[in-house]
Amino acid sequence: MILNSLEELEKHVFELRQSKIKPIVVCVGTFKYLGAGHLYLFRCARKLAGTSGQVICLINSTSSIKKIKPKAKYIMDDEQRKVMVLFAGADFVYMFDDKTPKEICKAIKPDILVKGGDWKGKFLPEAEFCKRVKIIERIDLTDAEKILRKIDVNMGR
Repeated sequence: MILNSLEELEKHVFELRQSKIKPIVVCVGTFKYLGAGHLYLFRCARKLAGTSGQVICLINSTSSIKKIKPKAKYIMDDEQRKVMVLFAGADFVYMFDDKTPKEICKAIKPDILVKGGDWKGKFLPEAEFCKRVKIIERIDLTDAEKILRKIDVNMGR
């Protein structure tokens, strides 16, 4: 389900907690495109949620991406990214405009925060509001991802 406001997200999380549904797993990222590494990340988040938990994906909006990665060129449309993430296994999707999801995590207090391996050893401001943080190790990139990375390198990004 695509959620369009923080209030709507908070309401759904409240209902999940009232129904004793846990864990609530939050997966965060820009997801400029959807590649094999992203699908692996969602599969791991789903596994962490188990049969009784829920996966909420927090996606940086295009304006948010441009704040943190100003030279990013290949960004899928916001609506396309929301739908792709739902197909990839998230129960709920919420797109945010801030640089980080710190305030969102402060509001919903997830049980588990899931981030990709590129965040290993880096400061995550949202982590203080999560019971547990799980960094998912990177997998080998697909040929398409290698091409996109090569384009970035060649374009000086």
